Parts: sequence; C-alpha cells; structure tokens
Amino acid sequence: MSAAKGAVPLGIDSRIALNYNQPYRLKVDMEGSDTGFFGILALGGPGAKTYEQNLKNGYSYEIKVGDIIETETGKVEGKTRDGVNFRIDSDPYPEGDYNHRDSTRVILIPVYEPYEQTSNQMKRIKVVGFAYFYILEPMSHQDSEINGYFIERADTAFASPGTPDTGAYAIKLVE
Repeated sequence: MSAAKGAVPLGIDSRIALNYNQPYRLKVDMEGSDTGFFGILALGGPGAKTYEQNLKNGYSYEIKVGDIIETETGKVEGKTRDGVNFRIDSDPYPEGDYNHRDSTRVILIPVYEPYEQTSNQMKRIKVVGFAYFYILEPMSHQDSEINGYFIERADTAFASPGTPDTGAYAIKLVE
C-alpha cells in the first residue's frame, strides 16, 4: 500500500519489526522517550481535539508514501483512551474477529522513518508505508499503551512499485 485514506494519528517506526499476530503495545506516553516523540502524528493540524477525532474516525484525507508529517506534542493519554474505547464500543464483532472490513478495532497506521529531529524532539516524520493494527482491549485510566497486534490485510487503497511490504496491501484489479 502506497497511499490511503482513513489512517489514524499513530505511527510506527520502520526500524521496529512487525511480527504479525503477536501481542504488541503501541506507546502513547512520553515515559522512556529520548526524542520527545512516541508515535503521535498531527494529521490535519495540532491539537488534542483534532487528534481524538482522527483516532476515532480515521483521517479523511489521503496520506502517501513520501509525505512529511508533523508530530503531535503534549499529553494525549486521555484522548487516546477515549478514541480507543470508542472504537471498541463501536465494533459489532466478537473480540479477535478482524476479518470484517468495517471492524472499528482495525486501524491503519503510517509506518515512518524519522525526518526532522532537533536535540530532543522529533518534529516531523516521513511516511514509508502502512500497517494494520488490531486493538485487542479497552484502555483503563492507568494505561499509556494500546494493546493489540499487527495484522496483514488488503483494503481499498493505492499501490506503487517499490513500496516496502509492511503488511498493508492494496486491492488491484488486473486483466
């Protein structure tokens, strides 16, 4: 997949191995971060309200491999919890059933490489691919991580030759 709509404002560094169907925790707090960046993207602009809406509904504009995206700063644990729990509450399917195209627990995440970093802050990232993540459980008030696992999945999107294989595939009709 080289371009898609509906991504959430979370990113995963391309240097992190994506082991499909294995437990994984997406970190959303600053603890232990040496760059002040922990995978939160400012899709459509900065701000907690924009972040929450994009997490709940997906970003309505297309993101492409090669795009440079600003990162989101500040504390977003509460907005993340609200967005994740909204997605779980909205999903009509049993836990673990991610085969339905409209499952709200399945989120599209940009895979990135660092692009602009100043001393201790990651300012911008470069999109190098996309990955799908299945949200396994709700977040409590103490949580600062989203529990789930990466999955391989095809969906409506665009593909380009040379795009890295990060588990998100575009459906393409050929003769």
